[in-house]
Amino acid sequence: MSNKQKIIFPENTSSIISSIVKKHGLEESDEDFLKKIGKGEKTAGGIIASIVKKTAEGEINKKNLPGTLKMSLKITQKKAMDLAKDINSQVLALAEKRLPPQPKKTQKPKAPLIIENQPKKTKKEELSSPIKEDNYRELVE
Repeated sequence: MSNKQKIIFPENTSSIISSIVKKHGLEESDEDFLKKIGKGEKTAGGIIASIVKKTAEGEINKKNLPGTLKMSLKITQKKAMDLAKDINSQVLALAEKRLPPQPKKTQKPKAPLIIENQPKKTKKEELSSPIKEDNYRELVE
């Protein structure tokens, strides 16, 4: 799922969407419902659920939600605005509150480089300095 956060909707989301469908007069008769399912078409509730998911994931901007609903459900602009308002307040607001928190990226402070206060040697002094013996290693001949 790349860098996307997992969207967590409340358990009763489907019943909330069903009540929104009913409230806005988009409910289908049993016969129409079965016809759509038989043809592989989405019902109004299925279309809304899909749009809700895409909006929560950021694929659809909330500002474009009414227009997307209007086109997908073939409804009036006013009905789409009212529907979007209910979806935002009853479904999306609950889902957004339950998003897993993003891990904060904290940078560890770099340890300061400590340099002893020794006078700087010139190149000539560095080259002419005797090689110090390494007490930690044995000489290999």
